Amino acid sequence: MGIETYYADRFNQTERGSRSVYVFEQPESRLTPLMEYIEQTYPGVRSYSLPSVGWSNADGTAVRPHIEFGIKAEGEAVRLLDAAWKEVFDNLDAMGVERKNRAE
Repeated sequence: MGIETYYADRFNQTERGSRSVYVFEQPESRLTPLMEYIEQTYPGVRSYSLPSVGWSNADGTAVRPHIEFGIKAEGEAVRLLDAAWKEVFDNLDAMGVERKNRAE
């Protein structure tokens, strides 16, 4: 038995949440103002961007180079994620950015 068995009441005490999307054919520098805006507008919400060169899946389908763009929060700030995420999408759409949900 691990430590989580004996101290289960001490694990996962803080609520956490996140949202992310793939953004194609954009430099990170174009996303930076949006990232700064979200962090200034929604206290406790943090943004991130993770560039990828893409890859090929086992079935031969390719995932193009992209940036995984996302937001995350802990504690009380989790309740702000939905509003912040809507604003992220509205801004990405206004910028004409091609995006794809990670689950697709």
